[in-house]
Amino acid sequence: MILFLILSFSFSDLIDDITDLWSGINRVNGPTGFEVLQLDMDAMAGGTAGNYWDEGTHALLFNPAEIIRFDEGSKWNSSVVFTHRKLACDMNTDFLGYSGSMWGGKVGVTLLGFFSGEIDLHDLVPGNPVGSYSAEDLIAGLTYARRFGRLSIGLTGRYLHERIFSESYSTYSFDFGISRQFLLKENRALRMDVAFLHLGPKYSKWRFRLPTTWRLGLKAHIGSFRGGVSLNKPLNTVIQYSLGGEYKIGCLKFRAGKKFKNPLEKYSLGFGITKDRFSLDYSYSPNNNSYGDSHIFTATIGLYE
Repeated sequence: MILFLILSFSFSDLIDDITDLWSGINRVNGPTGFEVLQLDMDAMAGGTAGNYWDEGTHALLFNPAEIIRFDEGSKWNSSVVFTHRKLACDMNTDFLGYSGSMWGGKVGVTLLGFFSGEIDLHDLVPGNPVGSYSAEDLIAGLTYARRFGRLSIGLTGRYLHERIFSESYSTYSFDFGISRQFLLKENRALRMDVAFLHLGPKYSKWRFRLPTTWRLGLKAHIGSFRGGVSLNKPLNTVIQYSLGGEYKIGCLKFRAGKKFKNPLEKYSLGFGITKDRFSLDYSYSPNNNSYGDSHIFTATIGLYE
């Protein structure tokens, strides 16, 4: 029987099976709504192409498990974060987040908004302008994370409302994340994390889908360097991967990242400055399609607990 199995084994069939599996995982489904959820809304994460290390409030939109810090000795374990991101055609997004200790873990609250400004309305395509309209997304979320030794688990629930011209609709979504840290030596550590984001039903009479995404990352902290690699698969694109890092010199942090298979951005640069409880961060990413480069500004205020 064993000899029969060996003789019947086909390496080409195995390759075909692996190819089919990869094609299924990498399948593109779309388009989706609430695409603002796919944008980097934190200059720390944006500057490292998503390969950020610091836990806390900055992680609220990327992995709910990482809002709880492994080094809880910091006196700034609670913080408020505000981010403004300028987009093309006078569009912009704003994010406000808070995290603090509660119920034996960490609780986070988020508000995310997308605002289009006034857009010309045409009678035909291209046609003549006959007026203007606007669009906006308003998204509110509540996060809870709990730590179990060096493992943390987090869950986020969100309420989403979208308006385009005179149409509006609402829905809900969930995020789930896990993060595991491995201590190596003094000032050295590794972390693996996985997150499933924007899980929710189809919505509106057109049955739009949310930009469901899974993320997988491996990051390292070695002295003054922090960074890593990650995979990212939104529903409406192929699998993307990126690498990036941050180097700290005194109160300054310098960041760079490279994105692969991303339809909008190829690389990012950024820096930050921290003074006591205040920090200000900036990241820049040129757009692949000449729609306007990305500029992200993030301000953070640490709070006593």
